[in-house]
Amino acid sequence: MALALQLGIDVFRQLIFAVLVALAWEWEKSIAWWNQSEHPMAEEIALLIAGLAAGGVSAFVWPRGYTAEPGFFEIGTVVSPVLTGIIMTVAGMLIRRAGKTPFALFAMRPATIVALGISLSRALMLTRDAI
Repeated sequence: MALALQLGIDVFRQLIFAVLVALAWEWEKSIAWWNQSEHPMAEEIALLIAGLAAGGVSAFVWPRGYTAEPGFFEIGTVVSPVLTGIIMTVAGMLIRRAGKTPFALFAMRPATIVALGISLSRALMLTRDAI
């Protein structure tokens, strides 16, 4: 039960910062270099960098690390970004159903990439045994 609660808190943290990244992404989208790049991975790299930066900020805002339970670090680092991506995808579908256009990051792939960056950054900054 404690692990599920910790995972829920981790997903909540990632959702807050992923939505903030989605807002910034929409605002900067028209002038950003990755929209003009011909490299197919440019947007994914930019999403990961944005997620890493957001994770660094979130580690300062919520400096609580992972639980000491064995295995949670590995599970939390992978599962929570996927859950965040699913939640943001469902939110995007609900926004579309309401007749509005959701932000670009309210889709599975970009939301999961950003959340993975947040998760990795938090894990590296807040877990002594991460490396």
